[in-house]
Amino acid sequence: MSNIKKYIAAEKDISKFRLGALKRLSKPYTKRLAEKEKRFLAFDFHSCNFNDIEEAREALDLFRSSERDFYIQYGFEVKEDEIDYDSIAHFLKEIKGDVICNKYNYLDYTNKKIFNGDGSIKKVICDRNIFLSDFISHIIKNINYIESTIYYDSFKSSIIKSMYDSSLIGNIEDLIKKNFSNLSIDKKTSQTKLLCLNMEHSGNEKIMPISCSIQIGDNSFNILKFNNVKKNGKYFKALKISDENLNKIEDIKFEKSYCLVFKTRRATESFLQIEKNIKIILKELSEKFDINLIL
Repeated sequence: MSNIKKYIAAEKDISKFRLGALKRLSKPYTKRLAEKEKRFLAFDFHSCNFNDIEEAREALDLFRSSERDFYIQYGFEVKEDEIDYDSIAHFLKEIKGDVICNKYNYLDYTNKKIFNGDGSIKKVICDRNIFLSDFISHIIKNINYIESTIYYDSFKSSIIKSMYDSSLIGNIEDLIKKNFSNLSIDKKTSQTKLLCLNMEHSGNEKIMPISCSIQIGDNSFNILKFNNVKKNGKYFKALKISDENLNKIEDIKFEKSYCLVFKTRRATESFLQIEKNIKIILKELSEKFDINLIL
């Protein structure tokens, strides 16, 4: 077997390994990445008649980075992506520019006055715009999260987690890590369980999960609100999970689980206002690029 054939065979083995790993994940972008690996595996690179091993390396790298450019360079029929990611990224950069430049004609600020008496922007609005700008930046950075159908809650949760991992949100904490040593399982039915947090419920609070995923086996559960469980006359926060395979705390993959909340009620309420504008922007994106947005 020639060096070129050996190289192509080795790269396809790597692709098979990547595809197997992607199938074990349940993230919004894994389906598209898996499809790319399938196309790589299905393509007959031997038909390109590469002159040497170096050309083969450059060609396979080009296929991975831009299939369109690969098809053009080697004279194949151009296969366009189902989603025009370059145009979406350009659109989002323009929206981010509007946010930074304080162009509010299409955003929702709930009748709050945007400017102070001296014409300067109010600090609360400025802080929200910084968050919104960072949120848009992380969509651009993780453009593969965008698929032909976007489930808003899962999509928002993924972007918030990305921002948290990049230390872009200061007033936030992970309740799974914070309460790790005191977590417990309360069995309601054979299917329904409550993951109890060591966090007492307060009657007038508005703290809620803004990004919460619990991993059990190959399944991940995106949780949008807290439940309450009563213990010793007090109510504690809990996460409701419907999985018959969850019977003990060790069944949860904590290295892949998290529950992010803002530390204060004020920060939570501010995010709820920011979220209105996130939805406005995503609705505009979905209409412009024929994407099915599920709110």
